[in-house]
Amino acid sequence: MQNVRKDYLEASKQLENDIEKMISEGFSKEKIAEHVVEARNQQKNAARENMTAEERAGLEERNIKKYGNPIGPTAESMFNKIRDSYIDKGIYESDEQVWKIIIQKSMQKDDVINTLLGLEH
Repeated sequence: MQNVRKDYLEASKQLENDIEKMISEGFSKEKIAEHVVEARNQQKNAARENMTAEERAGLEERNIKKYGNPIGPTAESMFNKIRDSYIDKGIYESDEQVWKIIIQKSMQKDDVINTLLGLEH
């Protein structure tokens, strides 16, 4: 499991480089967020191919309950959920604000998992 997590974290570093490049090339926050969410979901799929069925089951069960999808949320579902929440709280400013938050949330790593697996974070 530790090697699977290491590979996942390395792919995350590459994705950070992709984000920087897309920003420098003038991509919209929406396009960057869509790319990041899709890439993270692909990374999850790749990582899970190296897990046992038992290891995958817990992750997928959680995601089905939370997102209705075994891999995780889509960019669109994240956008709608965050935008609606921000509107309800009276803190919605713009769609760009929401896309920026999606990028940030998508790049968060689970420090507890990393610590449990003995990985630096």
